[in-house]
Amino acid sequence: MYRHLAHWPGFLALAAERIAPLDADGRRAGLIAAARERARAAAEGAVGALAAPGPPPSPSVRAAVPVALSEFTSTVIAKMVPICALVRRAMPE
Repeated sequence: MYRHLAHWPGFLALAAERIAPLDADGRRAGLIAAARERARAAAEGAVGALAAPGPPPSPSVRAAVPVALSEFTSTVIAKMVPICALVRRAMPE
């Protein structure tokens, strides 16, 4: 989302200004933590619907995947979802 909005730096500045109070008082961190928890719960429910696994990955891939997934899910996406929701709510109808 940020890459798309980079074409409108004024909008990003306004969004950052609107989100700053939520960051200052800790509400943004709470929203991020809640997004993480909702995602974990959804993932636990989805595990049963996954296809049977194929052949095991190489040891190097097996070691790298959990690190990459953890960074992506607990940092990137967990921050993006609540921030996008806040930006969407700040937009006129």
